[in-house]
Amino acid sequence: MTLRLYNTANKKKETFHPLQEGKVGIYVCGVTVYDLCHIGHARSAIVFDVLVRYLRAKGFDVTYVRNFTDVDDKIIERANKLGKDTSALAQEFIDAFYEDMDRVYVLKVNGSAVRPDSGRFFLFAGSAAAPGDLEPGDTIVVPEQISRIAWLRNSKDIFQILFQATMAAGVVIAAL
Repeated sequence: MTLRLYNTANKKKETFHPLQEGKVGIYVCGVTVYDLCHIGHARSAIVFDVLVRYLRAKGFDVTYVRNFTDVDDKIIERANKLGKDTSALAQEFIDAFYEDMDRVYVLKVNGSAVRPDSGRFFLFAGSAAAPGDLEPGDTIVVPEQISRIAWLRNSKDIFQILFQATMAAGVVIAAL
């Protein structure tokens, strides 16, 4: 069976061909953790969970990255309103996300229920995930993002550069 995916760059379904034989990289923009999950979060998580499981079952070495947006105006506003620390609030909703995804049988990126105490940057190699699977919070990667954005702002065609860089890395980009 041939896997066909929708290419947002040309707005067509295309036959999937990995850029590097036997390897696939998937990056999914995760939830902004200022509130409980809704059905849209579950839909997206289920879609990519099924895709990752399928690709691994077909023998691909899949590196799966799904982030949490854990720094955002909505998080700051809600934390202030509730009198909570922004990190504590974000962690509360990250934990709730995992509970909700467990209920719909979405595997954790790390394949286990145990996460480091830091709750900020997760690097796992579990039964359901391949070594190198990541689940970063934005608070860890913001300094890197700022320097990349500054470089991109000086570039002539930001979207073309991002597209080329993404394709060269063999990464599928999607948003929750």
